[in-house]
Amino acid sequence: MDAQQYYTQGVTSIKNGDMVNGRKYLLQSLKMNRNNDRAWLWLSRTIAETDKKLECVERALAINPNNQDALRLKNQLTGQPQQAVKAKRSNGVDAQRIRTLLQEADQLVRANRQAEAVDKWVMVLDIEHDHETAMKNAVQYFADRDMLEDAKILLYNAVDLGTHNAMILLSARDLASKEFTMERYDHLCEMISGEDWVTPKQILTMTKGYIKNHHYENAIRILQNALKIHPDEPELLTMMAKVHEATGRETLALQYYERVANSGMRSQLGKEADKRLSMSVPIMTDKERGSAWMAWREVFGVFSLFFLLAFMDAGLNLLNMGAGRWMGVILSLVGSYLVVTATSSPQQQPIAAILGGVLPLNNPKSPERRMSPFAQFIVSLGMQIDEESYYVGPIHEPTRLPIIPEWIRWVFAIAGFLMLIFAFYLVMSTAIGLLGLPDINLDPQFWEAISEITS
Repeated sequence: MDAQQYYTQGVTSIKNGDMVNGRKYLLQSLKMNRNNDRAWLWLSRTIAETDKKLECVERALAINPNNQDALRLKNQLTGQPQQAVKAKRSNGVDAQRIRTLLQEADQLVRANRQAEAVDKWVMVLDIEHDHETAMKNAVQYFADRDMLEDAKILLYNAVDLGTHNAMILLSARDLASKEFTMERYDHLCEMISGEDWVTPKQILTMTKGYIKNHHYENAIRILQNALKIHPDEPELLTMMAKVHEATGRETLALQYYERVANSGMRSQLGKEADKRLSMSVPIMTDKERGSAWMAWREVFGVFSLFFLLAFMDAGLNLLNMGAGRWMGVILSLVGSYLVVTATSSPQQQPIAAILGGVLPLNNPKSPERRMSPFAQFIVSLGMQIDEESYYVGPIHEPTRLPIIPEWIRWVFAIAGFLMLIFAFYLVMSTAIGLLGLPDINLDPQFWEAISEITS
């Protein structure tokens, strides 16, 4: 047998719990090839003495300083915190060396000497930790022979050195899913979810696996990363909304349903989100804030009220309205628009921009609900409040629309209020005259009193 075959037999024996034969096969392999860092690392697992175990690890690191498993084991044995190893960038000389090694590996494969070819691929990975061709061939070789630990060493080493290669990350994740602990798997899923090559379908597959096992926080972290890359993807937004609903975060769920409704109103998901929103707390968005129609809807309500008052004051006869009442009705239209603009619609377009508006100072960084006055008082005392019942009104999303300057709003509010008072006097002239107040101009006693004072 050659060095690679002895190495394979040694690893298999160790996996089966036969440390004696495993050590014997590995020592025989190292006699033929002392530059196999993986063999030195496996040999360390068959030794009980710490100093001798550490010596094997040191030999592995001397051959391959980037072997993350050897580094972790060394730090465990010495009690030192692990330090991250930075990946090397291949230069021109390295590139030529890589091409030569790959050509030699191809020749060995054609000669049916795969055991020797894998050493060439590993040497390539020592130069460029995430070389896709070398990694694919080496991992395939180990996987075909059920040597998954060796495949993990190569893949995890590339991951620890910061690879962004899709094939490597996905392969490492699939191997990590078979481990006893899921720490490595969780870390890889989070890494993959933040890559720009990941697809929404892949994200949904990972998320559904976590949701099935009720690991909602993991699902949320993955979706948060993915939404940085696909911020308007309806399926991801809907999934995030459902996860928040499952964890009792109703307010957050509604924010994501609102984003679904805004990004895909004509789609089925958009319609479902809109229906869900209609049954829950309303959300204040820029669409409502900047709508001139929303402002005029309120104005028409006030206008209708003043028209009805004028109509009743005229004896329910339009012909008796007169110029004064019609002037009052028109004045109510202007006055109510000024009041509405100053209070409930100070961001309507385009008037806010024309009047030199700027973004409001209390613009939230993320969607939020306003607390009730009682809750605000409790918070001012330094107490924490999380209960949904302490929040009132709609959810306020961050705004990109300018708001009319405060001093102009005060002018509009005062002018509009005065106009409404005067409009009320004009449309209710007959009613005001019927209040029973004495007409001092026709009272004789009044004139007598004035004469006595002036005489």
